[in-house]
Amino acid sequence: MSNLPEETKRRLWTAGKGVTKYPALRVVANTEYFQNDYNDSDFLKEAGLTSMAATLAQEAAQLWEKRMLEILTSYCYPSLWTVACVLTEVERTAARTGTCILITPMDNRPRLKESSGDKREDVFLKNFNAHTYGRDAGGHKRDSSKGIKGDGDFAIIQFNPFTWDKNSALRAMADLMYAKDFAAGMETEDVLFHEIVHALRVMQDLVDDHEDKEMFEGYNQIEDFLAVVLTNIAISERNPTVPLRRHHNFFETIPTHLSTSSGFLSHAPNVDRLKKAYIEEFSLFHNIAGSPHRNSFNPIREMIMARRP
Repeated sequence: MSNLPEETKRRLWTAGKGVTKYPALRVVANTEYFQNDYNDSDFLKEAGLTSMAATLAQEAAQLWEKRMLEILTSYCYPSLWTVACVLTEVERTAARTGTCILITPMDNRPRLKESSGDKREDVFLKNFNAHTYGRDAGGHKRDSSKGIKGDGDFAIIQFNPFTWDKNSALRAMADLMYAKDFAAGMETEDVLFHEIVHALRVMQDLVDDHEDKEMFEGYNQIEDFLAVVLTNIAISERNPTVPLRRHHNFFETIPTHLSTSSGFLSHAPNVDRLKKAYIEEFSLFHNIAGSPHRNSFNPIREMIMARRP
C-alpha cells in the first residue's frame, strides 16, 4: 500500500494494520472516511464521474496513511527527547490499562466550530482542526471543581496532515494574512504531537474539563496549557531558533520575555499550572527534566531543578 522502504514498513507495521513502532499508536485509514467527500463532489457529479468516487477514496486513504507513517517515523529520532518521553508514557499507560490511541482521518464535514464567515479567525478555526476524544462520548470527564472522577478510555485522534503541511492552501493563506507573528507550533508533526499529549491524558483518566478563564488566560483548561507547553519544549529541542506558541487560542508567537525557562516561570500563573500538572504527571515531568539538550525553553526542568536542595 505504501511506498515506504521495506525496512521501515516492517518496523512500523504489524500485519498491515497500520500499527506503528509504538504499539499503542495505531493508524486507522479506512476508505469510508473519504468516500462521502467524493460521493458529494459537485465536480464529479457535473462531469459524470461519480463512478470514480470509490477509487479516489481508496487512493486518498493510502496517501493519508503513508503521510501519517512518515510523521510517526520522524518521532523516532533520538534528538526528540520530550517526544520520546511522552510516547514512552503512552506505552506504559497502554500496558497498564489495556487502552491505546487510534489515529483516524479528520472528518471535515461536521465542523468542530461553525464559521460565520465574518472573521478571518472563524475561517481558520473551521478548517485548522485536529481533535482528540475518548471512545465513549457518553463517558464522564473529570472536573476538579466538582470532584468528578473521569473514565480512562481509548483515545481517538482525528487528524488530517495535509491541512497542516507547508504546501497547503490554508498554510499559504495564513502566511499571507498573519505574516511573522503567526504559524508558531503549526508544523504538522507539532500539531499531531499536541494531540498525542491530549490523548495520553484521556488514557490516564486525567482529563480535567474544569474551565477557569481568569486563571488560564489564553487557555480553556489545564489540558490545553499542558499540551502547548510540552509541544513548545519539543520544538525548542528540535530547533532552538524556531518561534514557540504563545497559548492555545491561536498560533501566535510567544512574547520574548516568556520564551525562556526562567522567563516563562517568572509569570506566576504558569508556575501554578505546572505545579498542578506536576502532581499528576510526576514520572513524565522528571523524565522530561532529564533531557540532555540544553535548549533555552524547558520550564519543567527549570522548575524541578529549583526544587532540589
